[in-house]
Amino acid sequence: VLENAQNTLGSVSRDLQGRSLVNYQLPDIVSAGVTWRARRRLTLGLQLRWMTYRRHDRLDIRLSGREFRQDPAIPQQLTHYRGFRDAFSGQLELAYRLTSNLLLQTAAMVESSAVAPEAATAIATEGWKLDTFVALRWWLSSGLSLRFGLGAVWVPGVSSDSSSFDPATLPTCVDARFDVDTAACKQAAAGRGLASSAGSYRALTGRFSIGIGYDWR
Repeated sequence: VLENAQNTLGSVSRDLQGRSLVNYQLPDIVSAGVTWRARRRLTLGLQLRWMTYRRHDRLDIRLSGREFRQDPAIPQQLTHYRGFRDAFSGQLELAYRLTSNLLLQTAAMVESSAVAPEAATAIATEGWKLDTFVALRWWLSSGLSLRFGLGAVWVPGVSSDSSSFDPATLPTCVDARFDVDTAACKQAAAGRGLASSAGSYRALTGRFSIGIGYDWR
C-alpha cells in the first residue's frame, strides 16, 4: 500500500534521513511492606507496590534535518501514544530456615495490567498476572551466599474486540501528503498507526536464576 502511494505521489519519499530526539519519563515505584517473624524459623511478609506507568505512556519525538523540511513537510514534533496506565501489585512472602546455612524462600504476587486491552500491541500485550517463585539460599560463609530460584508468570487471558490502533492510517496519511490537519495524520502522529491487536491472548512463562550475594555485617 505504501509503495502504491509513493508511486502515485511521485516526490513523496518513504525513507527519510535526519536526526531525532526522543524524550520520555520513566515510571516511579512506590512500595510499602511489613515482615512478621511468626516462629523462630518462619518469617512472613507482605508487600504492596504502585507503579506509575502512566508517566511512561508518551514518547515525545523531535525531528530535525533537511529532508524533513522538503515538500510535503513532516511535522517536527510527534507525540506517540502507547496506552500505558498505572499498575498495582500485592505480594505475599514466606521464608523458612531449614538449617543454619540454608533458607527456603517462596512468594506469590498478583499484579494488575499496565496496558488496557484495547491498547495492546505485539510488544505490549499483558493483563492481570500471577507471579510465583521459590528459591533456596545457601550461605557459604557468614556473609557470602548463593541463591537458586525457579519462577513462573501466568497471564490467564486478555480479550478485546476493538483496538486503539489502525495500520490504515499510515498510507492514508501518505495519500494526504502528510497533511497534519487530517484525522489519519493526527492518528499516525500519535503513534496509533500500528497493527490492530484485537483478539485473545494468554501467556505462561518460566524462569530460572542463580545469584551470589554478600551481607555486610
